[in-house]
Amino acid sequence: MQLSNKHVVIIGGTSGIGAATAKLAVEKGAYVTITGLNKGSVDKARKELGNKVEVKQLDITNESALQKFFNELDQIDYITTPGSAVPKGGFLTMDSVTAKSGFESKFWGQYNAAKYATPKIRTGGAIVFFSGVISRRPQSNLAIMASVNSAVEGLGRALAVELAPIRVNVLAPGIVDTPRYASLAENDRIAMFDSLSKKLPVGHVGKPEELAEAVLFLMTNAFTTGATFYVDGGHILS
Repeated sequence: MQLSNKHVVIIGGTSGIGAATAKLAVEKGAYVTITGLNKGSVDKARKELGNKVEVKQLDITNESALQKFFNELDQIDYITTPGSAVPKGGFLTMDSVTAKSGFESKFWGQYNAAKYATPKIRTGGAIVFFSGVISRRPQSNLAIMASVNSAVEGLGRALAVELAPIRVNVLAPGIVDTPRYASLAENDRIAMFDSLSKKLPVGHVGKPEELAEAVLFLMTNAFTTGATFYVDGGHILS
């Protein structure tokens, strides 16, 4: 899997799965552009990833900023959008503003990123969206997450038809050890991951590097499009 002279764009690539994907893409020879939401994460990524990666500050929920970002880019080969979170909460208690915010970031953010990226994608290129295992394995208090993820997966299938021969796939992670859980006390985080690991057939929670390998597969495999690829350690089986 070589990416020599390929341009990879990662919206939300300053930490976690996005940063791991950037590092792996650089190792494979790609030129990489990543974005982050806040200045702190952008500055940190610049320091960690070096001059082989171009880092920009960007809010995926700001449609005009997304359009401007892609208008200013040269042609690209692959784009992926791993960065957005969705609120948790009970269906009957979550207010509509909070519920809609999940769609604004994870659905509409990815929708608009693909919309403005597509004119720049070269022949043979691909889009990799992100959903999540909750679309297949719903849980209480995660109705919005399940709904948003399902919407993203539907979008991926539809665009695989409409944008062909550009390939469009969706990656659906399970539990992955990323900075998203950094707000937890260390002992609580370790205990949570240990408990979850015991429930998974593979015996461990995901690592960002494991998901990065799957992202690059979906970017580069010429016979894969319209797929939702569950990289979840067997979560949907447990």
